[in-house]
Amino acid sequence: MECRRSAKRYKETIFQLFSVILTLIKRNQSRPHKISGEDDTSKIESILYYIECNIHDPDALNTENMANQFYLSQNYIGSYFKRNVGTTLSDYIGEYRYKLIEQRLRYSQDSINEIAMDFGFFDASHLNKFFKKYSGESPTDYRMQLSGANATN
Repeated sequence: MECRRSAKRYKETIFQLFSVILTLIKRNQSRPHKISGEDDTSKIESILYYIECNIHDPDALNTENMANQFYLSQNYIGSYFKRNVGTTLSDYIGEYRYKLIEQRLRYSQDSINEIAMDFGFFDASHLNKFFKKYSGESPTDYRMQLSGANATN
């Protein structure tokens, strides 16, 4: 029983470390531009950290809440983010969420429903639609492919 818990903690730790690595890679893909004397790098880092901390709470990541959190207008936060990161705010959040879900599917035994609830989806069908948008396949098919690949190794 203890060995099973240790293995689960080990996998969770690997998952968390991988998530941090993904975040660091994404942050360093494009260098933020400094404009009008503001410390844009610091603000962008704060926004990226906020996204990372709130990725499981879609309400916290809506434009209105994020704009209020960072004292930017709702109309400006999207263009500010794109100018400094090189991708739209919604694309960044979607891609980040997709990568985390992909890792959960790969490294956990959590059900699709559990993963859907953890990421703030109403149900598994919403997660399926979201995942298909990024990968072209359902989460179940993705897992089946992984188990087939592992069986041949």
